[in-house]
Amino acid sequence: MASTLAWLDFSESEQKQAREIVQLFIQRESRDELGIGVVRDVFSNAMFPGVSVIHTRARYFCIIPWIFQKAGEKGRTGRDLLNWQNKKERALVEILRNGGDEEGLIGRQAGISVKTLPSVIYWNALQRYGILLRTASIEQVANARKARFLEDGIMDQIDRSSTLWDPNMPAAPMGFPDLDSMNFVLTEDESTWLRERLLVTTEGSLLAWMIQHKTVPSLGTVGPWEEPWCGDLPEDIARIVHHSEVFSLVMNGAAILYNALLAERCVELGIGDWEAEALDYRTRFTDWLGSIDRESAKAAAWNLPEFWSIVDSEYSGHIPLAKRFISEWVAWVRSEERLQSRADLLIAQRERQQKKNQARLSNELLLRQWGGSSGAERLNFRWTQVRRMMLDLVPGEV
Repeated sequence: MASTLAWLDFSESEQKQAREIVQLFIQRESRDELGIGVVRDVFSNAMFPGVSVIHTRARYFCIIPWIFQKAGEKGRTGRDLLNWQNKKERALVEILRNGGDEEGLIGRQAGISVKTLPSVIYWNALQRYGILLRTASIEQVANARKARFLEDGIMDQIDRSSTLWDPNMPAAPMGFPDLDSMNFVLTEDESTWLRERLLVTTEGSLLAWMIQHKTVPSLGTVGPWEEPWCGDLPEDIARIVHHSEVFSLVMNGAAILYNALLAERCVELGIGDWEAEALDYRTRFTDWLGSIDRESAKAAAWNLPEFWSIVDSEYSGHIPLAKRFISEWVAWVRSEERLQSRADLLIAQRERQQKKNQARLSNELLLRQWGGSSGAERLNFRWTQVRRMMLDLVPGEV
């Protein structure tokens, strides 16, 4: 039986979180097998507020409001508006494909049958960046014109203004959305407006600094710490980047070792032909240790109390097991002996804590479904998505 994912009575933010979890399983470098994703996301959000792993192109921040605006101009509300909006978003897949640039095209493979529409993917960010002026679901926005107010508690100022979208947003192209073709290239007015929106709503972040300085990440860099301009960052931003860099460096070894243990367990049980992969992961682990030794000053001087104070200030939940695992792993990295048996045990114990009876190292059935890589790459804190966004916002800077 094919697996499906259906939405019940969840909020927009809960749906967004669930979609991102699904996407993380698709992106090999982002899988959170050891339960450190909540810490990773604290620093991702601090550096790049509003940016998501499921965002693709910046012009969707214009396209989605345009569709809702056009629907409103035609007097549609409620279910009628939603049906029209759904139809037009699906039709835009082929219209954008005809524009000649398919990179980041949502629905590139599925076409008009795409399951998750751009409006769903970008909705939270539209609110985060003040493009959508109300904290409301898609359904509430669709019903707003008819009811002239949203549900109780969703901002009483809706009674005083019928404006849902930023009034300074550039107008849609002539004939939109019924065009033969269009592309993802922002006009000068669109890029200027969107940069201003991001600057105002993400002030003090690395994203705002990059937009202000029209800086595009270099091709092939793992994170902002590898950029030549990193030394020019203000102290508060530089501190966040520094903690992100060391966290990415130190925890990469745990991810590589986890994959090594999986491959070795497969060999032990006679599952498939994983001898080469087991050797490769152990070699990568040795290479990682070499990088740790080369960067020993960073690892040794890493201010872990300050790191955790940032996490605690930005995340309201409780993560004692994740904190314990990360702290114990850092202690192993800093130790002089670095007993391999201790490292192996830390990883195995953490997987059991995190996944319980779904832990691959102790569940042969699930181990047989392993594809050979589970989040073995360095954490990049949505750097890939930021690079694509910046290329759209400041073309020609690379």
